[in-house]
Amino acid sequence: MARRSLYSQILIPILSVISVLVLITAWDALGWMRNFYMDETGASLEIRARLAEREVKPALLAGNAARVNELCKELDAIAHARITVILPDGKVIGDSEESPEVMDNHADRPEVRDAFAGKTGHAKRYSHTLQTDSFYTAVPVYDGERLVGAIRASASLASIETALHNVAMHVALGSLAVAVAGAVIVLVIARRITQPLRNMELGARLFGKGEPDRQLAVPNSAELATLAEASHH
Repeated sequence: MARRSLYSQILIPILSVISVLVLITAWDALGWMRNFYMDETGASLEIRARLAEREVKPALLAGNAARVNELCKELDAIAHARITVILPDGKVIGDSEESPEVMDNHADRPEVRDAFAGKTGHAKRYSHTLQTDSFYTAVPVYDGERLVGAIRASASLASIETALHNVAMHVALGSLAVAVAGAVIVLVIARRITQPLRNMELGARLFGKGEPDRQLAVPNSAELATLAEASHH
C-alpha cells in the first residue's frame, strides 16, 4: 500500500472539514435569506391589500363593480402591486392587470380560500396573466360580521429572485474567501508540523550515511524536541 505523507494526512482531512462546514453554512444562510424575503414580501403585500381595502370597500358595499375595477387600476400605480377584488362566490369584479369579465372564478385559489375563512392567505404560483411566478396575499373584507369579499395583492417573484441571486453571489464569494483563508492557515500549520520532521529525517539519513557526529536540529515542539534530543545520546 502506497504511503501517504504526514503533510497530506493533516492537510486533506482538515480542508475537507472546512469545505463541508463552509458549504453547510452557506446553504443555511441562503435558505434563511429566502424565507426572510418571502416573509417580508407577504407582510408587505398584506399591508398593500389592507390599504386598498380602505379605498375599495365603499364601492364594494355599494355593488358598484365598475368603480371597484377603476379603483384597482388606480391603486396599482400607488401600491406597486396587482390588486384584485373577489366576491364571496369567487367572482372577480376588479383587477388592475386584466379585465374581470375574462378571468376565471377564484374561489378555488388557496389564498382566496384562506381569506374567505377569515384569515390572511398567502400563495406562490405561476401567473398566466403576468406570465411569471408571483406571490399572492389575500385578506377578507367584512361589513360588520358579514363577509363581503376579499382583496388580493400580488407581485412578481422576479425581483425577489434577482435579490436572492445577488445575495447568493455575496454568500458564495464570502464562503470562498473563508475557505481560502482556512486553507492558508491549515497550510501554514501543516508546514510548521512537518518541516521539523523533514529536518529530522534529513539528519537521520546523513547519520545513516556515516556521519555519526551529525546531530538533529531541535524543534520548538516539546514532543519533537524530546525525540531529537534522545537521538543525540
